[in-house]
Amino acid sequence: MLPLLLNVAQAQEAPGPTGEPFTDPFNDVLTRAKEAYFGGHVADAVVLFEVLARRVSFGERPGSELEADALIYLGEVYQSQGRFDDAAAAFRTLVERDPDAVINPYHHPSEVVAQFNGVRELVLLEIASRQVPPPPLEPAPWWTLLPFGVGHLGEGHLGAGAAFGATELTLGVVSVAMELSLRRTNGTRKEPHLWDPDEFRAAVRRVQLQRYAVQWPATFGFYGVWAIAVADARIRWREDQLPAKAVVTVSPLPGGADLRVSFRW
Repeated sequence: MLPLLLNVAQAQEAPGPTGEPFTDPFNDVLTRAKEAYFGGHVADAVVLFEVLARRVSFGERPGSELEADALIYLGEVYQSQGRFDDAAAAFRTLVERDPDAVINPYHHPSEVVAQFNGVRELVLLEIASRQVPPPPLEPAPWWTLLPFGVGHLGEGHLGAGAAFGATELTLGVVSVAMELSLRRTNGTRKEPHLWDPDEFRAAVRRVQLQRYAVQWPATFGFYGVWAIAVADARIRWREDQLPAKAVVTVSPLPGGADLRVSFRW
């Protein structure tokens, strides 16, 4: 980076081509720099490309494609002059600013492409080594397996805990009540041969209705809701350990961008 900045400082004092490379549109200066380079005026091209690099370093944002074009051609010009360290510095500056930047192998010589890709791989490895891995997630505790919304209540999700707890409690009460009612009915039933046929058929229909239309659906519903609650509680436990992310959206109403705040119930 230091050789690149020194070269830029020297370029500011060098007698370059006509025009105002520090104030003209970035794209126009880039076009003039390319024309000078391809026309054989390498000295003029170096001045213009270095001025563009300095404008980028000062905070100008002409767009990722224009920035990449300017810095890649600056490195190519340096390499054509045998200034390989300066070329590598130009490529490094680009990749550090935009790790997704790539070089078009059809627009640049193979040796330029090879050096750029080598610098890019090195910079990406350095960036990866600087990233701190996130701490391991703690496993969900045993009490998230309990019914009646205990897992959600223990995590602080009161709304979800109350909803799951009330649903499981209702289904459980219905299932137990129907089971007790059926047992009482079976315990008080007379001998089958003493039943009136019509009364017997009616009693069987009542028992079947209670068992298959109420008691079994309530029982299966209780265990089904319990399983869903356990899975949801364990998923929420994992999500609660992840870092929070602010979400910014563009409001369709007058006033511009707004901050969207999400919450867990």
